[in-house]
Formats: sequence, structure tokens, C-alpha cells
Amino acid sequence: QRPPFFWVINANTTFNIYSVAIPFTATFTSQNSAYTQPFNQFGISPKYKWITGHLGFRSMQFSEFSLGGLIFLGAGVEIKPEKSRFQGKAMYGRLAKAIPVGDGSVVASGQPAYERWGYAAQIGYRLDIGELNFTLFRAKDDASSIDPDTVQLPAQENIVTALSGTINITPKLSLSGEFGLSTYTNDISMPAAGENDYGYANNFRFLYTPNASSVRNGAGTATLTYNLGKSNLGVTYRRVGPQYKSMGAIYLNNDLENYTFNAGTNLFNSRVALNGSIGLQKNNLAGDLLNTDQRIIGALNTSVMVTKKIMVAANFSNFRSSNEPSATNIQDTVRFVQVTNGYGLLVGYSTGNENVSHGINTSGNYQKADAIQDNSVFTITDGSEFYNANVSYSLGFPKLKTTFNVAGNYNRFVSAAVKTEAYGPTLGATKSIWRDKVQGNFAISYIDNFQNASFLNNSVSYLFGLGYKIDRFNSIRLDGRYLSRKLAGNLRGSETQFGVTYNFNF
Repeated sequence: QRPPFFWVINANTTFNIYSVAIPFTATFTSQNSAYTQPFNQFGISPKYKWITGHLGFRSMQFSEFSLGGLIFLGAGVEIKPEKSRFQGKAMYGRLAKAIPVGDGSVVASGQPAYERWGYAAQIGYRLDIGELNFTLFRAKDDASSIDPDTVQLPAQENIVTALSGTINITPKLSLSGEFGLSTYTNDISMPAAGENDYGYANNFRFLYTPNASSVRNGAGTATLTYNLGKSNLGVTYRRVGPQYKSMGAIYLNNDLENYTFNAGTNLFNSRVALNGSIGLQKNNLAGDLLNTDQRIIGALNTSVMVTKKIMVAANFSNFRSSNEPSATNIQDTVRFVQVTNGYGLLVGYSTGNENVSHGINTSGNYQKADAIQDNSVFTITDGSEFYNANVSYSLGFPKLKTTFNVAGNYNRFVSAAVKTEAYGPTLGATKSIWRDKVQGNFAISYIDNFQNASFLNNSVSYLFGLGYKIDRFNSIRLDGRYLSRKLAGNLRGSETQFGVTYNFNF
């Protein structure tokens, strides 16, 4: 159960002092002490001409395969001189806070982990036809940040070098890409390796010492794009080696190779937009797995402005995976194929004048996944289906600054083991008065849930909000929610929430 009372303070502002722009962000909450990862965060990014600094909780983008988008606590700088072809950036800070083994008194937001620190540097050179960037990133766990006797967890270390850039071959043809090399040590407590064991890592032995647990791998991507004005064509190749990892990447799939062709165009004075892609993907790049997965990946998206009042959008995706055994000498070979198809449709209609407006939106989505296993004797087909449908209508009175909404939603999931359904309506209204100084809203939502055609539960939610703009600097808002739930067997439960938000802008 959540605590009955908590508070959150968010700050987001920019100071301008003697031509120096200083963006500042901060988040403070009463729940920070109950979590092992920091909820209270603050940071500033002052900028003067072509120099930008970062201090506090910040994120910087170096490259996809080295350090990109990860929030760190520390300092950084970006330099982009206007009259120089060279540019650069650097950072140093804590990438992750230590998570000790929980004793029940704290809420751990993850598995036990060491405190992790790292630094990165990038130097770039701007060409007449593009730019090139070289990145060096290094990170290491602090083995003393948690008690190693309480958890069987080795401290790790990582160094990544990456080369990225963009080249405009012609005014219409461009090439962009990145190539990274990573040496990842899974246990820094092991003895150092000989100098002849890791040729690449030896170039950085003054920064990094590999050992028997170190794994070296590469990753790269390249995209060739041809721009035809209202249309474009592109080809992308992407390869992320087996066991490729970077401590600076938030999420990165490895052991994959992709070939993708994509195209897009606008027709009939941009009233019709078409975008699509198709490609191949496979794993087991080192050939050391029992099976190799191969996939056909494709997607098509289109939007059409039928009239000024009617818009139609549709999408389709098809992902086909096949699991081919690598050991072809096995007689009783089983082949596994998974096919996932997805379809979506959205139709919108809007009309109105200065007195009244109408809006109708309908949407539907369908997804089906089939699993097929076959050999010379039999074929088994199994899968799951997901359906979603939504329809909504809004009636607005611009002069009265009042809007009414009604909507209905339906969800269905079907598999061999279970079938679930959920559906219900929502009614709502919004109103502004007193020269927009006061805004109010109210909504009620009802949902029925079924499992295998048997009643599971239903719920009714009442939501309301009331906001008041005191002046151009201050505003306050009150929000409330009451949830009533009925379970099978006439069991009942309820939950009430209230919140007050105060905003100060200057």
C-alpha cells in the first residue's frame, strides 16, 4: 500500500545573467529516503556563446554505442566554436548509485549493484561535406561501495571507442553511421591478462587493464539516404556483435544483424503520406548457438486527409521469425516459426464554427502472433490475439468555453490458455470561467473485466480537477480521484486520492 501522504517539488527555469543562459531543473520528493535510487534530482546547464556547461543530474549524447542519454550526477562541457572546424565535449560523474542488499526497511528500485563512475570525451571535426567524431568512454564499478560478502556480484569495468559521422556525398545523397569497439570486463578482481592477449585494449592500458573475463566486441550501423524532395529512399545496415555491451547505453540489443530498406513519400499536395520499411534480421553471428533466428521485418504507415474535416490513418506491420537449428546433422530436427501481424486504423472527423464544434474519432487495432513448430511428421499452430477498439465524441461551445466528451473502449486478449475482456464508457466535461482564470474538469469512467467469460471485477472512477490562475506568476490546482472496485463474490474495495499542485513561474 502506498503512503497516505507524499509531496513532490519540480523546478524548471532559465536564468539569463550577463548574456549567460542558465537552464535549471530540480525534483524533490518526500519519498526519496525510501528508495535506493535518487528521486531528488537537480541540475543546471549554463550556456555562453559557444560553450555549454552541465552540473548536477544531467544527460549528454556522445554516440549510440558509447554514452548516450544516460542520466549521471557530475559535470560536463560542450564546446562548439563558430569559427573553428573542431568541436568537443567531455563529462565525468556517477552513472549509478549503489544498491545494497535490502533488509526490508528500504524499497530497492532494482537488483543489488555497485556504485558506478565514468567519464567520456569526444572530439569532432566539421568538414565541408559533413562531420566526423571520435569518442572515448570509460566506466568502472566501485568494488567498495557495497559489502561483497552480502552478494555474489562481481564488480565490472568497460572502455569503448567509437567513430561516428555524416558525409553528404551529393546534395541529395548522404551517408551516416557509427562504429564502436567495446572491451567489457565482467570481473575486475581476476588477474590481469598478458599484453599479447588483447591487442585492441593494449592501446589503452594506461586507462584500462583487461583480464581473463574481458570480452571485446564491435558494433556498427550505416545508413545511405537519397532525398528526392517529397520522397526519400534509404538503406540501413546494422550489426551489433555478440556480447557487445556499453555501460553508457541505456538499452542495447546485441548479437543482431539487420538489413533494412525504407522509403517515404508525400502525394497530392501532401494530402497523402506513405512510409514503409522492409528488411531481414538474424542472430547467432558467432555461430556458437544451437539455433539461428531469422526474421523478416516490415511496416507500412499511411495517412490521408480525405477532406478538411476527415482524416484517415492506417498502419500494418509483419514480423516473421524462424528458428533454424545450426546442428544440421540432427535427424529429429524441429523448426520453429513465429509470425506477428499488426493492423491499425484511425478515422477522425471534426467540424464547427465560432458557436459550436464537433469531433468524432474512431480507432481499432488488431495484433496476432502465431507460433508454428514442424518437422517431417506434424505441425502445431498456437498463438495469441489482441483487439482494441475506441470511439469518442466531443461537443464544444467555444464562446462558453465548455466541452463535453463521451467515449467507449473495448479490449480483448485471446490465447490458448486464457481469454480476457475489458470494456466500458467514459463521460467528461471541462469548463473555463472568469477570463480563463478558473478551469474545472470532471469525468466518470466505468470498466467491466471478464476472464474466460466469467466476471472478474468492475470499477468506477470519479475524477475532478479545479485550477485557479492567481496571476501571471502563480497558479494552484486541486485534483481528486475516487475508485470503487467490485470483485467476484461481492467483495468490494475503494481508494481515494487528493492532490494539490502549486506553480510559480518567473
